[in-house]
Amino acid sequence: MRSAYTQPSETLAPQSVNPPFGWYILFLLPILLHLWMVFRFTVNLPFVDDYTFLVDCMYRQSHELVLSHLFDELFHPHGEHIILFGRIAALADLWIEGEVNFRTLFFIGNATLIGSVWLLYRLASRGGLSAWQFLPVVLLLFQPQYYDNTLTWAICALQHLPALFFAFWAFDLISRPSKWAFAFSLPLAFLALFSNGNGLAVPICGFLLLLLTGQRKRLVLWTLFSIVSVGLFLYVHHIYHSRATDSGSNLLHPVRVLAGLFMLVGSIGSLVANSRVILGLAGIGLLAFAGLIILTSIVYHAGWTRVFGYLPNRFRQWIASKSSQSSNTSALVLMACYLYALITLFGVSFARSLGWYQGLLGSRFIWFAIVAFALTYLLLLFWLKPVYRASISRISLAMSLLFCGLSYWFTFAEVMNIRQAQLSDLHNWRENRLLTNLPSGEKTFDQYYSELLQKAVDQGVYHLPPSLIESEISKLNQAPVERNLIKKDSAFAYGARQIHYLSMGHRLPFVHAFDTREAYLLLQSSQHTFMWPINCSPTKLMLYMITGRSDWDANMVWVYADQLPQAQYKPYLAVLSDGHWTTVRSDQVLTMGTNTDKAK
Repeated sequence: MRSAYTQPSETLAPQSVNPPFGWYILFLLPILLHLWMVFRFTVNLPFVDDYTFLVDCMYRQSHELVLSHLFDELFHPHGEHIILFGRIAALADLWIEGEVNFRTLFFIGNATLIGSVWLLYRLASRGGLSAWQFLPVVLLLFQPQYYDNTLTWAICALQHLPALFFAFWAFDLISRPSKWAFAFSLPLAFLALFSNGNGLAVPICGFLLLLLTGQRKRLVLWTLFSIVSVGLFLYVHHIYHSRATDSGSNLLHPVRVLAGLFMLVGSIGSLVANSRVILGLAGIGLLAFAGLIILTSIVYHAGWTRVFGYLPNRFRQWIASKSSQSSNTSALVLMACYLYALITLFGVSFARSLGWYQGLLGSRFIWFAIVAFALTYLLLLFWLKPVYRASISRISLAMSLLFCGLSYWFTFAEVMNIRQAQLSDLHNWRENRLLTNLPSGEKTFDQYYSELLQKAVDQGVYHLPPSLIESEISKLNQAPVERNLIKKDSAFAYGARQIHYLSMGHRLPFVHAFDTREAYLLLQSSQHTFMWPINCSPTKLMLYMITGRSDWDANMVWVYADQLPQAQYKPYLAVLSDGHWTTVRSDQVLTMGTNTDKAK
């Protein structure tokens, strides 16, 4: 097998003239817009699994630092995941700021996203691609379709984004001729291995990359490193008896897992279609296309071109006419990155036990599908002859611009709905220790999270931001009255929860990209005033992922009635626009809640 370092294409200049300065403005615009979203819409409030960082910080603040205990603090599994980097980031934030700030954690995670894109750009540049040919990747990766990882869920920002960054950087370094680069790749690979649920894919992809590049000495060292690291990984799970994923049912239903993988790979298309069949077929097409590119590139790289003789003549001629019939180290590194993303998608499909169900369309998982799609595009450009690259790049640029625009248009309202739910909790927790941003089908952690938040506030490791609505509550009775503010009130059970599905009769504005108006439903009893976000999203994607239903009213609210103290509540509509509240009160009365009131 030929060494990658001898490939002549490694020294090729970009195939096109470098773009004028205006092109770099186009590079910066989606990045700056993304960072503005992080600054403007993240909330300093833990969301579900984020509470583990409060536990870590409370333990660290109340105990002296003992090196023998540090291993336990950093490597203790969170469920079936080891989140080494996430714990390091949270504890470092506690040390620097004196308290954990979840907005800071979002910025740390998004910084690794920028790092990943920079690594991909450097790989593309070294392989001979120009800056404007890389622009579609920037547009694909800096958009809000995977908002869980960037805007709403801090633990995902510190897990899914950094894991790819460390893995991609490690793959890049082990392919370089410098011994120091290879040495530095090992701690990066270690971080990637212990910072994501599918970290075991890192040793596999690194091994195959070194095998393809023909670096035998490094292959031996990497194998030894992998044995030690994987051994430590298994040891950690063994000594802590972490909750392993129940894979028995999936082992018995491989078709279900495979169908889930296809749907995950095609989930980038969920912006325009929620059909599991359509997304699954799209995933099959994308996998087949990427497989063709990668396999033929490996054949050319290894010099196994005689295998093409077994292909149909017309197909063989088509490959010969389109393909550059060469490979370079950058392309091989991108193949390792693609394999890592693909193994992660397979791991998600296998571990989630959801097969082809809609829950796999969670935005935190779509991130890996988007990365795989972007890598497929770069691999296609490397695979093609230079004469075809310009036209493919222009088509891809137009499609990525359209995709980015659609993502902001349809996803922004979903982001706003989750943000409003978090802002509601800033008031509801103060009002009666009530948190609404919790799993929809179970009540197991309701009291636990509420008490944990109280302990974190009392201990000083977390500062709760102020309530938005507190100053307006005294003015509610002065609001104008509107009849039939609630046009439909239906109650149903979902899992362990009792949910009131309220449909608003008041006409609310259509929520579109960058519409920052916020609409809330206020429920006021003789003792309490609670607030809930009104879901104005045109897609209701979150509800679709939870229930599989898409027939929700345009402006609606899910109220967890089992969390409310039993009482008669007067509903109010409150709209926040440009820092000013507009309220409307109803002549209706809603009876809901449970008999047990929480201690304030």
